[in-house]
Amino acid sequence: MIVEWALNAVGWVVNNIFSVMPDIPVPSWFTGAGQALAGLFGAAASMGVWIPIALALNVMGVLFAAMFGGALIKLARIIASFLTAGGGSAA
Repeated sequence: MIVEWALNAVGWVVNNIFSVMPDIPVPSWFTGAGQALAGLFGAAASMGVWIPIALALNVMGVLFAAMFGGALIKLARIIASFLTAGGGSAA
């Protein structure tokens, strides 16, 4: 009951703070950044004659996938060590 009242009070305060703030339109340079980024990657892809961009992107993808997989394995080992009441440290 008290927690619900406190959450309602916080929500009321945050709602009033946001209702006072003006609506600011998003600048065109920010919404057009995707087009500029696509042009940049298009120009970088044309440099594939000298620099193997596709190969570099594939290597980076495999590297990040390996790092993510290692982090998942480490997380699973940490959770398993908690489930065994701290029988071994996996960190």
